[in-house]
Amino acid sequence: MNTISQLSRFLVVGVIGTLLLLTGTYILTEFMHLWYLWAFVISAVCNWTFLFFAHNRFTFKPTQTPGVRNYGLFLILYFAAFLLNTGLIYVLTTLLSLQYLISIVLATGFTTLITFILNKTVIFRNHHEN
Repeated sequence: MNTISQLSRFLVVGVIGTLLLLTGTYILTEFMHLWYLWAFVISAVCNWTFLFFAHNRFTFKPTQTPGVRNYGLFLILYFAAFLLNTGLIYVLTTLLSLQYLISIVLATGFTTLITFILNKTVIFRNHHEN
């Protein structure tokens, strides 16, 4: 599968993941009355497993099932992206006074390209079809 096709699939999975992330964050913030960053943290952690399996099945379509090592690397990658997102969300929401859901969308959009490149070159590097 070529890079453009993989990027398109990555974006589709990312949009679904972002909708799940926003929905979880909204529910936890507005109905469970959690601080928006705690709500984001909880929603993000739940979303990572969805993303790993969705990218495995739909985006990169490996010829062999990625193992525990790949899942561990994936979690490390998304934890790093999470730290970046959290910092950006805090700055955008608290310091620049943007609405928290808008901040999440902007921060997530910023890290999408980074996570695509690292997923393709590190996580699923030896597993994607030629």
